[in-house]
Amino acid sequence: MNKQDFYDRFKRLLENTKERYELDTLHDALIMWFGEYYLSLDPDDIKERIVNDRCAEGVDAVLIDQINYNLFFVQAKTVENFNNTKNNLSETAIKSTLAGIEFLLKSDYRVEEVKCNQVKAKFHLLKIPTQKVAIIWINLPQTFRLGEELEIELTYRGKPEGPLSYINKEGAELDIYGLWYPLTGLEDFFTARQRLVVPKGQRSLGNGKLVEVIKGKQNDTYIFESKTPLVVMNFASSDFKYSSKEVGNKKFEFFYSPSYSKFISQIKAELPGILKFYQEKFGDYDHNLLRVIEIQSPNQSAYSSLLNVIIHSSFLDSLSKEKDLVYQEKRLYHLLAHEVSHQWWGNQAAPKVLNGGWWLVEGLAEYSSLLALENKYGEEELKRTVIKSELKGYQDYLKKHEDKALNIASFFEGYSGSLFYYKGSLVFHMLRYLVGQEDFEQILRLYFERFCFKFADIDDFQKICEEICQKDLDWFFNQWLRSSKKLDFKVWSIKLKRDSKDNVTTEVTIKNLGEVVWQAPVEVLIETEKGKEIRKWELKKKINKIELETTSLVKSITLDPNFWLLDFNRDNNYLSVRREI
Repeated sequence: MNKQDFYDRFKRLLENTKERYELDTLHDALIMWFGEYYLSLDPDDIKERIVNDRCAEGVDAVLIDQINYNLFFVQAKTVENFNNTKNNLSETAIKSTLAGIEFLLKSDYRVEEVKCNQVKAKFHLLKIPTQKVAIIWINLPQTFRLGEELEIELTYRGKPEGPLSYINKEGAELDIYGLWYPLTGLEDFFTARQRLVVPKGQRSLGNGKLVEVIKGKQNDTYIFESKTPLVVMNFASSDFKYSSKEVGNKKFEFFYSPSYSKFISQIKAELPGILKFYQEKFGDYDHNLLRVIEIQSPNQSAYSSLLNVIIHSSFLDSLSKEKDLVYQEKRLYHLLAHEVSHQWWGNQAAPKVLNGGWWLVEGLAEYSSLLALENKYGEEELKRTVIKSELKGYQDYLKKHEDKALNIASFFEGYSGSLFYYKGSLVFHMLRYLVGQEDFEQILRLYFERFCFKFADIDDFQKICEEICQKDLDWFFNQWLRSSKKLDFKVWSIKLKRDSKDNVTTEVTIKNLGEVVWQAPVEVLIETEKGKEIRKWELKKKINKIELETTSLVKSITLDPNFWLLDFNRDNNYLSVRREI
């Protein structure tokens, strides 16, 4: 590919666009799409060409491979975003006026024919040079308007090479991840009816409820229907082993390979409790079905769509190698709790593309899983996970990559996506400390109630927080979400000033070596010769001098002993007093 081919192709992808996207976001996408070729080009030349050609004024669509988390900018033409409520969901078809629809398919397949409402449709297949996937752009025979229903039939053939999402014993691969992309934000909401034809002996899975199975001589047809709007559509087929469990009015279904029966048994035991806990904290799960599906995948952990939690075999394989069985159990519980929370965060309350929308999906899902861990295993487990998982994950990220503000970080940039999990969950942890447990729970419930089947970003969430706690939280959101500033408290010195009977005065100096100004009281653990106690101090200055009155000599000071704050360097949060004997 030469430079002109590159520009022509990029311009073609971004024609007829409306909203302006940041050049950094376009840069992320180009790395994904064109890989090393893009990196070899002159950055200034690229920027000038993009701006002068006016082909970077945003895109109507972002195409996402939910399995590999790859991002592609594509063309789509939509007019109106889904903006509905639970009251009329049964009447809802896809809520956009569409001229075309995007699907993502493994590039090893050969697409032979596409029909829309039983009418043959034109389609274009664009293979991605750096990925083993292809984009199928389907031109609709006629404009698809608000409230209308659309049936798409794809005929494809081929036996893909390399690792697949699921292969049965005969080598047939029947797992395609079709994503609807008329998008106006990140994803549009749509309802769907899936008709899946599979070889006899296979069990097919889709979105929504299984409404009919039609038995044939060589093939069986599975029909799934979702009247509840979806943001992602996926379907799979294999010789799954099946089991189920009913608790109250909820049915839990499990589809898996026999070799993973042990892990499915734990999932079966834990799933109802996790769902019940989240309903109490976030709001009702208005469905009577939840599935867990295991699929074969070489390098992913899990993901979710409405009603479905998909766990990859690679994660279960790594889990089986863990010798510490207690840790193995908690690790599986952690992942399961994260994915179940996506039934609220992501699949119903959805993110806007820009301005940190993904913090409200992955950051909140990860923190929800910490809440579930705390509920099951106690506060000490929460602290352990915050330290060993979230804080360590964030610190490991910073050893290799530059930090970014969450409102501009790209979830699909690959490495920076981990910011939403680690840093994102820690920001929610701080927010809980700042507003208090009761207000924090009210915030999450109101957020879900107000943005169920809508799209939200950081600004939307901040308004809800301020509405509940009746405080201006600009300082918190600006520092932790709209900047990459860091907090670094250090216990600088501990000096004895007066020592009389039952009255000891000690001067404690605490410096803030970071850029963040923490404008709320900070917990401090004071250890004296008579015991330990926790007090709260205001530490708003760069240098804070505290006169501490105690009844015995101070032995040590520990800042933030319960790990509420995202302190960049916790090694300097502790200082002991050395005294000559």
